[in-house]
Amino acid sequence: MFLLCGCLALLLAANSVAHAGPSPSMVSCFRLTQSSKLYGEPISFTYCQEGFLWESPSVGLNIVAAAPDWTVHTCNLKTKTYFDLPLDAHEGYMHKTAVVFWGLSLPRIPFVKAQDKDLLGLRCHVYRMKSGLSKAELLALGIASVAQAELLTADSLSSRDSLAHYKPVLTFLRRQYDLPDWQSGLPNKNEVPLSMSITTKGKSQIVLATSKIEKVRLPLSVFRLPPGFKKVKSNKILAP
Repeated sequence: MFLLCGCLALLLAANSVAHAGPSPSMVSCFRLTQSSKLYGEPISFTYCQEGFLWESPSVGLNIVAAAPDWTVHTCNLKTKTYFDLPLDAHEGYMHKTAVVFWGLSLPRIPFVKAQDKDLLGLRCHVYRMKSGLSKAELLALGIASVAQAELLTADSLSSRDSLAHYKPVLTFLRRQYDLPDWQSGLPNKNEVPLSMSITTKGKSQIVLATSKIEKVRLPLSVFRLPPGFKKVKSNKILAP
């Protein structure tokens, strides 16, 4: 009788395991801790080949997207609303904010390659605003207030990982931060932006700064639209 009960208990336990829901798929990701004059701090950006998550607690926004379609879901955590856009149509609100803050559109700044330097243990490419521009050229570009600008990017965040596998992620970052298309005409177009600053009227302004890079393991669900959010048709949810 004791043996029968023991076998029955084992059978029930095995049956319970067999019918339990599968554990969430865990993936290895990079997480960047960042700050921005326009978006506030801290900003957390987590990504892998399966998706990305951009978080700005001070603004109350989460932005998520996942393979294979990479639809960008912009979520207002305060109102529990969201709206969707295709990746190629996504535009962070830094563009309009930069025009208000500094009176310029960041992508209009022309960059040229400078000498590489280290940041957070990575060998980074350095791009600086083209020097020698006349006042007329600066006015034509709409960047008359900019004296200097510098952008740092990295080919890879790990010696074992190629950014060539993260094209949707790189597209999102450039559009989210309204960064210049520094990649035009370069042989290697797979670079992640880590830092950008501009100097206007003798004062340096931080457009983007990365203070920490780490590897984390997270469930794939973090790259999905959270439950309980109501869809809206307008990006007005970005307003405070």
